[in-house]
Amino acid sequence: MSVIREKKVVIVGDGGVGKSQFVKRLSGFDFDPIYKTTLGVEVRPIVDRDCGIKYNIWDIAGKEKFDDRRVGYYKNSDIAIVMYSLDNKWTANSVSKWKQDIQKNCGNIKIYVVGNKIDCENKVEVESDFKVSCKTGFSIDDFMELIRE
Repeated sequence: MSVIREKKVVIVGDGGVGKSQFVKRLSGFDFDPIYKTTLGVEVRPIVDRDCGIKYNIWDIAGKEKFDDRRVGYYKNSDIAIVMYSLDNKWTANSVSKWKQDIQKNCGNIKIYVVGNKIDCENKVEVESDFKVSCKTGFSIDDFMELIRE
């Protein structure tokens, strides 16, 4: 099936929660154990041929020094993903801040809260829509099913 429509997806969360690894996994790449900070934003298109949608995923830096640029990246978003690390309570505590930021700047778009690092011990719990492991690949493919709805 050819691409019928496009959707802009922004992924936000604190630095180091695995946003870039998540996007790479959605793109079919393997886990890279070397941490690389996202500088500003990286955009990666992912085509879902089963439903004819091209998702332009905007992987937005979570570091505070990029706060002033972030709002511009939100413009015209259709879907937002707020990611936190299941093994880090500080990132879990930031989920509400990220959701408020999205709602303030994007209006009433669908927001998915995704917990990463389900493979780790000592998990913290936040109400989330999905839990994944970018390291092992657990539930990565299933996430595409969720955002099709």
